[in-house]
Amino acid sequence: MLSFSPHAAFGISLLASVLAGAALLRWEIRRRELDAARWEEWLPGISLGALAGARILALLELDWRDLISTEWWRVFSFWDGGLSLLGALAGGLGVLGIQLWRSGQPAESWLGALAGPLFLTVAGGRLGTFWEGRVFFGAPTESFPGIIVDNLLFPLSGIRHHPLSLYDAALAGTLFLAAVLGKKRGGARRFFLLLGIFAAARIFWETLRFDAIDFREGITFGQLEAGALAGISFLLLFFFSKKNVEPESDR
Repeated sequence: MLSFSPHAAFGISLLASVLAGAALLRWEIRRRELDAARWEEWLPGISLGALAGARILALLELDWRDLISTEWWRVFSFWDGGLSLLGALAGGLGVLGIQLWRSGQPAESWLGALAGPLFLTVAGGRLGTFWEGRVFFGAPTESFPGIIVDNLLFPLSGIRHHPLSLYDAALAGTLFLAAVLGKKRGGARRFFLLLGIFAAARIFWETLRFDAIDFREGITFGQLEAGALAGISFLLLFFFSKKNVEPESDR
């Protein structure tokens, strides 16, 4: 039974994961001899892209038409909730891709540097969401690993539910280890392989949600978003696999 005030645990976990991810990224930038000033120049745009993507995809899952017609200003009130993890990944990486293309910087090295920090941050953030217990708990289950949750934000009356945020955290943590401990650290190909695996797993996670909103009969908005991100990731994996690039086995 989990019973405690959840906000502090969520905030501490999220802050710790962001700081750890930032520290690891700085180390990767130095190790790969990349231009740290470039990252500082790109970061505001990447952050805005991630926020916009997170909010737009979240609104697609909400009753956004009624929201616009009645309280249109709430479209921008992301602090009240309604942010999509997959939208944040898509928006932030989209802006990064534009920056890489415009600057002519090596995508292989930059994406290789980003893989570990990205999944470390996702793992910590989703672990914080799990402790908060506010969102992304799944359908009831009678078997392991269902968890009984009872806190101020999300009382579930002693019923076991799939802890989908914990599933996300465990998968992202595993992908983080694959990114930083692999014999061949890799670059863009390793990055898009891991991102595709994460998005593909989210397609299955979405079938376990009790609050999923249908896009069409038999498919939810969450599955559509995860499938699109997985498809794009594997297409980019194929693209970079065909490019004549030197492997980064020593990096």
